[in-house]
Amino acid sequence: MHNKTHRLIILSLLLGMGILLYIVEGAYFPPLPIPGAKLGLANVLTLIMLVFFDSGDCLRNVVLRSITGSFITGTFMSPPFYFSLGGALVSAVLMIIVYKYFYGKFSLVGISLAGAVTHNLTQLFIAVLFIGHFGVFFQLPFLLVFAIITGLFNGLMANFLVERLDILNLNPNSRLG
Repeated sequence: MHNKTHRLIILSLLLGMGILLYIVEGAYFPPLPIPGAKLGLANVLTLIMLVFFDSGDCLRNVVLRSITGSFITGTFMSPPFYFSLGGALVSAVLMIIVYKYFYGKFSLVGISLAGAVTHNLTQLFIAVLFIGHFGVFFQLPFLLVFAIITGLFNGLMANFLVERLDILNLNPNSRLG
């Protein structure tokens, strides 16, 4: 990064975009036929942050996006908040680990797929805690198919954007090229 102010501005813009995507996806996209399934468009920003920022910045973005988005949508401290925060946090940690240790063996698409599947599995485990019944796992095959579709799309989108952003030389330590 050029300096601390520039870095803070970029991080703030990424957080703002993530919150906007969180709100738009939750409020304006039609409900999907699979309960709990979402496109996860804000995860594109998480993937971009894996490349250009450190893991702490990435995790802060995920947590702040979930908390702020839930305040705005009125779901703070409700079950959807815990599903969102838990899934986002666990999947972000996994994506950070996979990126840090296996980037090259896994592309951003592979990392996105791992994150999408982890997000859905985490949400199902959280649902078991709320409901107290393992019947929610009957949704697993449907959620996994949806996770593959959305993870693929989000990974391709992130890869496309990272290639364009790398031209701007935002991060001299980028692992691309």
